[in-house]
Amino acid sequence: MLKIERARETETSLTVALAGSLEAEHLPELEELARQAVREGRRLSFDLTEVRMVVREAVAYFATGAGRQARLTGCPTWLRKWLDSENRHHL
Repeated sequence: MLKIERARETETSLTVALAGSLEAEHLPELEELARQAVREGRRLSFDLTEVRMVVREAVAYFATGAGRQARLTGCPTWLRKWLDSENRHHL
């Protein structure tokens, strides 16, 4: 289960807080948030402070997919290392 909440919004930015387990089935919703932010000319951030589990597809989304354009805040150390590894692998 994943909770997706618009945590902070301004004219120029949107921060979305994620909490729980990030599964592949949640990626279309994150993708839609990213498209909406682009349409509105806002910078998108995902706050990952409360994320407890992430599937490989989600890591790929943040490392090499459209999610790469979003800023990641509160990223747990284990997830940051995984993302860094994916980024190096795709160079």
